[in-house]
Amino acid sequence: MKLPKPIARPDRPANVPPELKIEPPTAVGNDYRDRIRHARSGPMPSEPISVVIPVYNRRVMLGRTLACLLHQTYPLDLIEVVVADDGSSDRPDEVLDTFSNRFGAVKYVRQDDDGYRLAEVRNLGVRSATHDNVIILDCDMAPVPRLVELFARHLVTFPNALYCGHRRYVDANAVTVDSARRSINPMLALHDIETANTQAGRDEASRTTDWRLPIYAATGDVRFEKYPFRVVCGGNIAFTKGLFDVAGGFDEDFTDWGAEDAEWGFRVWNRGFYIVPVVDACGLHQEPPGGRNETDREAGRTNTTPVLVDRCPVLYRKSGNAGGHTVPLVSIYVPAYNAEDTIVTAVQSALDQTVRDLEVCVVNDGSTDRTLEVLHDHFSGVPQVRIGDQPNGGIGSASNHAVRMCRGAFIGQLDADDELRPDAVELMLAPMLRDTRIGVSYGSHVKIDGDGKTIGKGWVAPKYCRFRLMHSMIVHHFRLFRARDWYRTDGFAEDIRNAVDYDMFLKMAEVTEMIHVDERVYRYRIHDQSTSRKHRATQYRNHAVVVARALERRGLANDWQLESLDAADPRKYRFVRTPDPQRTRLPTGRVRVSGDGPDLVDRVSALYPNWTVENTEDPSHIDMLSPELSKGRARTCADLVRSSLPDTQVVVETTT
Repeated sequence: MKLPKPIARPDRPANVPPELKIEPPTAVGNDYRDRIRHARSGPMPSEPISVVIPVYNRRVMLGRTLACLLHQTYPLDLIEVVVADDGSSDRPDEVLDTFSNRFGAVKYVRQDDDGYRLAEVRNLGVRSATHDNVIILDCDMAPVPRLVELFARHLVTFPNALYCGHRRYVDANAVTVDSARRSINPMLALHDIETANTQAGRDEASRTTDWRLPIYAATGDVRFEKYPFRVVCGGNIAFTKGLFDVAGGFDEDFTDWGAEDAEWGFRVWNRGFYIVPVVDACGLHQEPPGGRNETDREAGRTNTTPVLVDRCPVLYRKSGNAGGHTVPLVSIYVPAYNAEDTIVTAVQSALDQTVRDLEVCVVNDGSTDRTLEVLHDHFSGVPQVRIGDQPNGGIGSASNHAVRMCRGAFIGQLDADDELRPDAVELMLAPMLRDTRIGVSYGSHVKIDGDGKTIGKGWVAPKYCRFRLMHSMIVHHFRLFRARDWYRTDGFAEDIRNAVDYDMFLKMAEVTEMIHVDERVYRYRIHDQSTSRKHRATQYRNHAVVVARALERRGLANDWQLESLDAADPRKYRFVRTPDPQRTRLPTGRVRVSGDGPDLVDRVSALYPNWTVENTEDPSHIDMLSPELSKGRARTCADLVRSSLPDTQVVVETTT
């Protein structure tokens, strides 16, 4: 295994104390190791689990698989078996009768025989499953005794992953279902065989092997694999229903053999989940007599590969593709509010990129001018442009809406009054295509006036530094990020009006690596109606608010706080240690909020749900209290309330 080169990291700047531990992101890319470190230790899990077994005219193989399930080390009363029948004619339901009283529950669901519909019958089985933890086992995949236990341990330890079991190819035709019921040993004693399966791998003795083993060996069990979803095979996998709901089910447009599991794996990966092999969760792949499946897998692959290329923009699609696919390589999102004069130029600059395999997702945030009409007038017939509309919810809400519309693996950010240079996407995309650990690539910008004339260069921090990001917003426009990493955060903050982008990329710094590409590919328009100029005071206050939130997320807020250096500019601060309450009795901060409306308590408590909100006798006055709320943090809380609830009065008090 060849380890990736360490990422170069700039030195810590002088304004961040050396004792302040701003750790690098963990579990970057697909490096899941720390997340599953304790999966194999500890007591046996007690969570129930559903085993979904799709079947089509494999009555005897299904019987052997069910018989092997009887010998699991996991408690059988916690196992639900769901047999999902794709219209078999050999009555697999009759096989279930002899197993129905051995498991926690046994279900049989069926769809009519309407051709090859593996994706559809898998979805039927998962939807019919009772439990949150799910295993899919093909009917010819007889499980070794610890398979269910191993999957259960991993799912309970770290549910945000898709777990891939292993397979061995065996000839089990001489093993009867009854003998497998009595003992699993005849199945475990079977040797690896050479089959006529041309889609599998081969070892040095020409025996058929799991084709993924060389990939595992070269990539640290896909921890360092650029596209780990390539190893997803749906015949032996485990996941949660939450993952299934987020990623969506198997694509039912795959109506021939092959590729549906790779496409589904891409969607799982693109939504931020990890792909984790569990090699000892092995299934014994029962080869048919003669070792040749009656399904023409080569012909099936010929039919499904174009669908895979259309739905999966990386790995299988050639670079330089002209686009026009269901799922583009890149999505550019544009939140728009009262941008009727600039929105066409902005969107057109995104469409004019040298990377053609892209879409533009625009969300109109309840504009009171003609922004929505202008969008439809110019782009309603352009397939690369998708237009969303919502009541005014602010920049955070519109950005979340727009990003969730995006289908691409890489997502770019463009404001409705700005423009992109034609090579912006190409230049930002290049480092991320080279290194899967890079989740954000950002450039530099020039300033333009209302007429689009260049009036200067934007400020630039030459290199990305996570320490410096804790003090200044150095992640400049143009920003391109992976959908995978955005979905590992909780998205844009919707409770603040300004510093929303700063907050977002502080979150991204906790889950991925970033790189600065010093090319001025973004044209940033300067005008009096821009949010950063129109609400500058709020922008300055929220700068400190979002840094304080970053300290909270990193578990540093109890030990560190922001000390203001300039009362007129909250962005000017330094990090100082919170004094030890065991040595010094300090005043505690209390935020008293006064305002109109009976929902004041709910509105304020929504901003800080983890802090105690005490209602006084007068419902228009509340106190926010916490034993860990220092006076400095109380000021931060007060700033947030002021910016989010402008109809309130906020006072920071001191109690002892």
